[in-house]
This record gives sequence, structure tokens and C-alpha cells, in this order.
Amino acid sequence: MEEFAAKHSPGLWETLLKALTGDRGALTSERADLQKRRIVALLHILAYFRSQKTSHFQKTSGLHASVSGLSLVGLSAGQVLGFSANPRTIEKFRKELADNHPTFAAEQISKGTNVIIILPQINILA
Repeated sequence: MEEFAAKHSPGLWETLLKALTGDRGALTSERADLQKRRIVALLHILAYFRSQKTSHFQKTSGLHASVSGLSLVGLSAGQVLGFSANPRTIEKFRKELADNHPTFAAEQISKGTNVIIILPQINILA
């Protein structure tokens, strides 16, 4: 990721590393590794948000968080951090799931009842 950042955005990696480490001086190798992992996570989130389209994962993750009791403020933070979608998008997704569930259930039942299972014949008299 460091090479990727150097190629596509020279100086970004160093700027982020300096922002995370501050003026603390030399870091232990363990702490430096932790800061680099944080930068990778941050760059991943930033790259992910370059896409304006909300992924199915973000919608389902946000729906799960909402159903689990996360507030609208928390859902809004999830959008910024990349693990959730806009609360309105989540509510729209919830409504679509509820509206489409009867049709989905009927299709699944229809598929299940149209399956022909061929069982081997057992000769009981033998």
C-alpha cells in the first residue's frame, strides 16, 4: 500500500504517518507497524469512498446496526467510516426488503415444491 500511495499520490503516505506519529520522535518497530496498519486502513476507506455507489455490504451492515439499536447519529458515523450507508438509504433498503418479502417467499416455496426427488426403490419383499 505504501508503494501504491507513493505511485498514485506522492507524499500522502508520509503526511499520514507524520499526522499519526506527531513529534514523538523515534517509534518502536511494533508501534511503527501499528501506525502503518492504521494508514492502510485509512487509505482503504478513502479509496472505497471514491465510489459514489453504496455497496450491498454497506446497506446490510447498516441495516444490521439499525436493527441492533444503533442511533441515527451512529448510522451517520458509519457512513463516514465506510461500514454503513446513509440512514435514509438503510430505511429505503429495509422497506424494499419488507415489500418484496412476500414475493420472494412465494418464489422460494414454488421452487421448493417443483423439485422432483427420485428416491431409490426398495424391495421390501426380498
